[in-house]
Amino acid sequence: MNPQFISRIQCREVNRVKKIDSVDISPVADQKIETADGETLLKAVWSVPVIAGTSKISARLNSHYQAARRFLARYTDDVLIRQAKRQKAFYDKYSFPFLPHEMNSSYEVTLNESGILSLFTDRYEYAGGANGFTIRRGDTWSLESGFPLHIDLNKHKRALLRLAEEQALRRQERGEAVYNEPLRRNLRRYWKPDQWYLTRDGLALYYGQVTIAPHPEGIPVFVLPRERLYEVKRLKALCRKIKMP
Repeated sequence: MNPQFISRIQCREVNRVKKIDSVDISPVADQKIETADGETLLKAVWSVPVIAGTSKISARLNSHYQAARRFLARYTDDVLIRQAKRQKAFYDKYSFPFLPHEMNSSYEVTLNESGILSLFTDRYEYAGGANGFTIRRGDTWSLESGFPLHIDLNKHKRALLRLAEEQALRRQERGEAVYNEPLRRNLRRYWKPDQWYLTRDGLALYYGQVTIAPHPEGIPVFVLPRERLYEVKRLKALCRKIKMP
């Protein structure tokens, strides 16, 4: 056999990227407690995922989440602490009772197989008053490229909203959830094509707190099973693209 041909085969074997089916993940956490005259003004706790390994994929994902970690540290110093100090000074001036502020940011992995990593991060903030507020962000990564999995859900908006509305109505009928009326209009009004992540059960669409449901309902989530998506002709291509297990 031609030595040059053998050399080319060997080069291809060396350069071939091993397919990554899943990754090992562990959390790294930070905490900051701000006090004044022995009184707690703010307690902030946040954690981000750390992807094990030395591959370009893990490096890319870790770079993203370490940037998020640094952002939360700056946000705590530049926004939350200053906000707590201003409110404490105002409350002291008028002898109002001050309640310590809080921030807690944590993540949950919802899918880590078949070359896909999906998770969401919830950031809860409390700045006095009756209730705190939670903001969710969903991330879905291709473990083949190390880049976010981009899906234009706007192309399938009408079909997806119909499935979400069906699920919401069933929950209301069973007394499992309460939604603000008019439900159909609110689903359309507060729709955001980047508010999704994947689970083993299917595609999860979520809405911001207090957008389509009262505050006690938290973050409304509609998990649309793969089999239901396949029933809708327009969504078959979407199922193939996201390659859910």
